[in-house]
Amino acid sequence: ARKIALISLIGKGNLLKDSKGYIGTKYYFNETQETITLFFGSALYKVLIGQGYDIDKWLIFGTSKSNWSELL
Repeated sequence: ARKIALISLIGKGNLLKDSKGYIGTKYYFNETQETITLFFGSALYKVLIGQGYDIDKWLIFGTSKSNWSELL
């Protein structure tokens, strides 16, 4: 089987006003006919796994100000 490395970036996000947390972004994928509210890398990972891709490694790049808590 062919192994695939997924490479994605994570940003700092936009904070919700008067609340803790970040504004969610919705991504629509034609392949699955669904809308996913996750950070883009996670949404893409979910769609690719659902399509039968064998993700061997997932590299996520960001900065110290990136919204790393989204990965939990």
